[in-house]
This record gives sequence, structure tokens and C-alpha cells, in this order.
Amino acid sequence: MGKLNKDNNGFGGVELLLVIVIIVLLGVVGWYVYNHNKTNTKRVGSSSAKISDTWTGMGLNSNWSNANNWSNGVPKNNYNLIFDVAKLTSELNTIYSSTLTSQAPGTGNVIVSTLNNDIANLDLHNISFILSSNLTANQAKEATMAIGLYAINGNGISVSSGINNESGYSNLIDVPISLTGNQTFGANSKSNTLYLGDLDISSHDLKLQVTTNFGNYNAQGVMDGEDSTGAITGSGTIEMTSLNQATYNTSTYSPAFSGQLIIDNGAFLGWTPDHTEVNSSPIGTATITIDSGGQLYFEVPSIGSDGTLTLPNSFNVVGQGIYKSFNTYGAILISPITNLSVNFTGKFILNGNTTINTTTSPGEYSIGIDFSKGDLVKNNYNITTPSNSGITIKQ
Repeated sequence: MGKLNKDNNGFGGVELLLVIVIIVLLGVVGWYVYNHNKTNTKRVGSSSAKISDTWTGMGLNSNWSNANNWSNGVPKNNYNLIFDVAKLTSELNTIYSSTLTSQAPGTGNVIVSTLNNDIANLDLHNISFILSSNLTANQAKEATMAIGLYAINGNGISVSSGINNESGYSNLIDVPISLTGNQTFGANSKSNTLYLGDLDISSHDLKLQVTTNFGNYNAQGVMDGEDSTGAITGSGTIEMTSLNQATYNTSTYSPAFSGQLIIDNGAFLGWTPDHTEVNSSPIGTATITIDSGGQLYFEVPSIGSDGTLTLPNSFNVVGQGIYKSFNTYGAILISPITNLSVNFTGKFILNGNTTINTTTSPGEYSIGIDFSKGDLVKNNYNITTPSNSGITIKQ
């Protein structure tokens, strides 16, 4: 067989044909790979998309497992759940205003719609309470007086990207809540109380915030345990923030909370435990930071014959606390029902002059504050108390 000879242009006819075939094959393979990856990307994107599912209440019961109660069927993991107060107009119209109008907002003990989460192990992306259209004047009055528009009972839930109450009214999530990531729970007005059940933050960071600028000291925040167990567990960080003044309340005993608690400027944390144990803090072993303009309020129930409360927590107090324009100012405010001794046995660091105050009337009770059993680091700052508070400090 004779050898193939290159022509004057460098390739023989057969070799040139082979090159063309290879180029075409490479093009076909490249086109297939590109479109295959593009299809897979679309498929992955669609499976990871966050689906919004709005409660319609069109089923014959209040169960979450009833597909007719939702705009997009039964909720699944990673869903965004939406609860629209505007869908409760029929229920609001059936409530007699005369039973509520004599009561303060949020104290009517009326729940407009109770929902049952009968789905186990639901891991949600987000929960939102909204108001898509305005209520009538009578509906709004009744909604404001009610303690909750929606109340969620049943199985516990996990949440990865926050809970928001933007409805303008109070709502309750009275089930155990577990965090699966760092996130924010928020409210956008003073009437947006969000009542929570047991809260396990694990090792995550949780920011509680009220975003509307208002000056009402009694404005409600986004954490309140008055209607639920509401115990806090975990080793992460809870930060309470406010654009101006906001109140956060919890009425439970949380001895298993070992993380950090940060009370920012403008935030008021009212810790009103249902009981208090001698030599044990209702806030567990949490490290507590009180920024200038923030306040930690203790309502101390009966704690034994000697009336002694021991707080092993570490404290970092930055400044004076809530502004003096309020009657009960200070970084720490104590409300006892008898003579009381408070022992701070952990490290108590001052990073600014600060005030400890009490809600009692002059001469009503005596309160002894004892830092000698712990480690008081003053950093050249001082602790003061109002002259008529009945508080004595031992350093």
C-alpha cells in the first residue's frame, strides 16, 4: 500500500476529512453536556425553591393536614407559611364588641381562630402573619382587643429563616419551636405581639426586633410567654433590639439556657417567671449584656422563707439603662413581693455608670444587693440606686 502524501497546503484529503469529523463530534458532545447541565440546574432550582402557602381556612376543620385549608396544598418542608388576618373577617364579625370594648388591648382573652398543626416534624423556611387588606372599624376594634387573631397549637415546628408578625395584631404560636439556622423574629408595630411556645435556639443566633419608630414604653415586642410554657433552651445568642422602645416579656423558668442574652438600647426585657428557685437563675447560666438604654426587669415571686435569689449569671452592663424620663429607670429593675436579697455570684462587669432600681413604693420593701460572693469588676465606674428605693448594695 502506498503512503498518503500531504498536499502543498499541509493535509491530504482523508486527513482533512477526519479533522472535520472530530470537530463535529466535539461540537455535538459539547452541546449535549451544556443542555444536560442546564436542565439539571433548572431541576435543582425548582426543587429548592421556597413555596409560599397561605392559610385559607376553606376546609371543614382547622387541621394543617387538610389540603383545602391552604392555597398550595398541605405544607411541606422548606415552605413559607402565611397567615392573613384579612381572611378572618367572618370570624371577627361574629364576635360581640360589647364583650371586649371595656378591656385594654390584648387583654380580652379572645382567640379568633385556633389552628391545629397535626403534621409531625415539619421543617419550615419562614412563617409570616400579614394583613393584605384593611379591616372595617368594628373588625379592627375587635381584633385589637383580642389576645390573638391566630393561635397555632399541636406539633412542634422547626424554622430556618424567621417568624414575622406584620399584621398589626397579636398572634400566638403555642408549640415548641426549634431553630435550624441564624435568623430574625420581627414585628413592625407596637400592637404586633407575637406569643411563642418553648424556644430551642440550639447554637444559633436569634435576633428579636421591632422595626417601627414609636415611643410607647408599653409597646409590645416579639417574645411573650404569658399564654404558653415558653421556656428557652440552647447555647446560642438572643439579641433584643428596637428602633426606639420595645418590650419583650417571658413568664417562664429557663434554667437550661446557657447562651448569651443581649438587651440593646431601647429594648426592655421583662422576665416574670412563673416561679423562682433558691440558688438558681430563671435565665439559666446565660451571659447577659445590657447596653446603655436597655433594661432587664425581674418580677420576683415568692422564693422561700429567707427571700434570697441567687443569680450565677455573668453580666456586662454598659450604662444607665432605660432613660430617666420613665418612672422606673435603670439597667436592672427589680419587682419583689416581699423583702428580698439578691446575690450576684458570677462576674459583673461595669462598662459605664449604671443604676439598679425597684418598682416598690418608698419604705414598702427592703432589697439587699450583694456582689461580695461574685466578682464585681467596676472599671472605675459606679452603681447607684435612687435614694428612696430601699436598696442597699454590698460590694
